[in-house]
Amino acid sequence: MFHLWVIALFMTIVWRDMIDAPLMGDWLGLRDTILATLVPTFVIGVAAYLRVRWLTRHVEETGSYRAVRAADRTLALTRWAAVLVYVVGVLGLGWLDAVRILIGDVVAFDEALAMSAPIAVFVAGWWSVYPLERLLRESIIYRTLHAEPVPGAGGHAADR
Repeated sequence: MFHLWVIALFMTIVWRDMIDAPLMGDWLGLRDTILATLVPTFVIGVAAYLRVRWLTRHVEETGSYRAVRAADRTLALTRWAAVLVYVVGVLGLGWLDAVRILIGDVVAFDEALAMSAPIAVFVAGWWSVYPLERLLRESIIYRTLHAEPVPGAGGHAADR
């Protein structure tokens, strides 16, 4: 599903280049535009990381399947939120214009730099959920290795 999020980020840039100016105009300065786009994105990324890590500890302590589902929902919501903040920043506040003012209109580099904030949220989500996924894989392996053999399922003659 990651490719769909990246397509949405690229489409936002295409839409921004199709309109003359940001929808909310230039009423925010350069610094305020940068802050209004990056601070919420940073908060979303940190909140996702902390919540998923907390849910991982909860799974380790209790084995709760609901915490696994909550971690998955958390990541989905933070991806939506990061893309939404990016769309508002690019189309409404002029985030892409601010990046272009800072580094120039370098082909593909300014767009990649503008998209790096929501992509960093995606990466933070993957980074935070890795311990949970590893825990689940290890528990499945442990359960499989310690399961009793099923009678009549074949196997070695010594097992019969």
